[in-house]
Amino acid sequence: MTSPEPPSESSRGTGKRSPGIVAAIVIVVVIALVGGGFLVYKLTKSKDEPTPSLKVAKEIVAAIKSGDSGQIRTLSTGDGTTQLLAIKANEVNGLQITAASCKVFAAKTPTRVCTASRPGGQLQIRLIFTGGAWKADLANLGPAGLPPTSTTPST
Repeated sequence: MTSPEPPSESSRGTGKRSPGIVAAIVIVVVIALVGGGFLVYKLTKSKDEPTPSLKVAKEIVAAIKSGDSGQIRTLSTGDGTTQLLAIKANEVNGLQITAASCKVFAAKTPTRVCTASRPGGQLQIRLIFTGGAWKADLANLGPAGLPPTSTTPST
């Protein structure tokens, strides 16, 4: 039997890598994996944006018109729920809410006041941003400002 030949000088250098090169390769691979994971996360993350206050106000009026007390309870909180449930479906006929009718209202929490009106009546709904959603916390149904029926003589 013959004994195995010792490795030659030229083959010794290619079998091993220095610890610095191995560390660099590991760092590059880790950075690539973390960066790729972050990119996938950002691209697939759903954006949970709340329903705009105008849409909530319109949904409230629609729920009153249809008599949907469950929807009213979902879209309101506290006293707003009680006040909205007291409004009868025929009392909101003809009321229109537009983007211009929803105004920012100064308060501790983000607040909007939307006014739906028609000749002879109006509905004011105060919406607050709570629990990640716009909810009605106050509702007033009453007569709209009517022009005076008599004139005063000028002097």
